[in-house]
Amino acid sequence: MTEMTESNVWQLFLDLAAQGKGISAIAHLLAEIVGREAVICDVHLNSLTGFIAGDASVEQPEGFIAGDAVGRLLSDGEFFYGDIECGKAPRSCLMKPIGDSLLYGYCFILDSGQERERFKEPLRAAALGALAELSRMKRERDIERKYHNDFIQDILYNNLPNREAIYDKAGIWGWDLAKPHSVVIVGADPGELPERANLPVERMYHWSREYVRENNSQTIIADRNSQIILLVPQEIPDKGSYKHRLQPWVTGLCQYISKHTDDYSFSAGIGRLYPGVTDLYRAYQEAKIALDIHRLLKRKASISFFDELGVLRLVYNQGEQELKEYCQETLGLLEEYDRIYGADLLQTLIAFIYTSADFGKTAEALFVHVNTLRYRLKKIEEITGKDLKNLSVLANFHVALQIKTMLSNMDRGD
Repeated sequence: MTEMTESNVWQLFLDLAAQGKGISAIAHLLAEIVGREAVICDVHLNSLTGFIAGDASVEQPEGFIAGDAVGRLLSDGEFFYGDIECGKAPRSCLMKPIGDSLLYGYCFILDSGQERERFKEPLRAAALGALAELSRMKRERDIERKYHNDFIQDILYNNLPNREAIYDKAGIWGWDLAKPHSVVIVGADPGELPERANLPVERMYHWSREYVRENNSQTIIADRNSQIILLVPQEIPDKGSYKHRLQPWVTGLCQYISKHTDDYSFSAGIGRLYPGVTDLYRAYQEAKIALDIHRLLKRKASISFFDELGVLRLVYNQGEQELKEYCQETLGLLEEYDRIYGADLLQTLIAFIYTSADFGKTAEALFVHVNTLRYRLKKIEEITGKDLKNLSVLANFHVALQIKTMLSNMDRGD
C-alpha cells in the first residue's frame, strides 16, 4: 500500500468528492492506495466502477459479484470480509457498506488476503467519498423519476388537454406515444408472512428497469401505490396477435423480479389495447380491475387480461349486498344442506365445474367412484332444481362460485 498518513488519505478522498469527480475517480484512487482491485457497487450488487492498481479500469460483466455475496461475508464491526464469487472464481475481499441508516451501495477491495487491517482506513475514507457521490446521483434519479411519474399519471388520469400536448412532453424523453401502447400493472402477490407484506417498491422498480433495458428498451416505466406501471409499445395494433407477444414478455418480467427479490411472486393486470394515447386512461382502469379481481380470486404468479375476465368484469362494480344475494340465491341451498348433513356437495360442484364437467376427472379429483359422483350430482339437481346438463346452469354456478370467492376474500381484507 502506498505510504501516506491517515489524514492525507482522508483529504484525498474528500477532495475528490468535493470536486464532484465521480465514483470512478474514487475507485481509481482506492486501487492506487491499496495496490489491489477496487470495486464500487450499487445496493443490488451491480458493479458501477472498478479499477486495478495503475491506470486500468476494469469492466465487470453483469453479475460479476454474486447476488448473495454480502450475506455470506463475516462481520468485523463496520467492515465485512471473506471469500466471494467474482466472475468464475472465489476471491478474498474486504467490504464496507456505503451509508449507515440508508444504504447506497458497497465498496470492495478484492484479493485483500490477510492484510485487511491496513486496508480499513482507506476503505473507510473511500466509502465516505462514494457516499457523497452516490447520494447526489440518487437525488438526480429521484427528481427525474418524479417527473416521469407525474407525466405518466397525467396521461393515465386524462389530465392533459390534448394529444399534441402529450406528444410534445413525451418527446422530451424520446418516447413515441403515437404508437399504440398496452398498459400493464405489476404488483407483488399478498404474502403469507407479515414481514413480506410490503415489498419495497424500489427493488421492484429497479429490477423492472433492468428487465426492460435488456428486453424492450422502448417500454415506459412508472410506479404508483407500490405497483409498477408499464406502457409497452405495440408495433401492430392487432387485437388478436399482440397478446401472444405480450403475455410471455410480462410473464418473463414477473419471473425476473421474483428471481431478484427472494422468490416473492408477482402478478400483472393488462388493459385492452387502444389505438390512441388519449384512451390510455381507460386501459389503465381496466388493468387495475384485472389485477384486483385476480387478487380477490387468490391467483398467484399469473397474468390477467381485462378482456378475458368475462362476466366478472361486469359484476365487479356491482353493490356488495346485491352480489351476496345472488350467491345466496344460487348456492345457498347447497351450503345449507352441507351444513346440516355434513355433506360435501358444494365441493363436488366446484370440482365438476373446474374439470369442465368431465365425470372421470372429477371422480379422480375427489377420490370417489364415478357412481358415487353421479349420485352426488343427482342430489345437487334435486336440491337446487337445476339441470347440470344445461350449459347455462353450469355457467351460472361458475360465476356464483367466483363471486363467492371474491366476497370471502373481501370480508377477510385480503
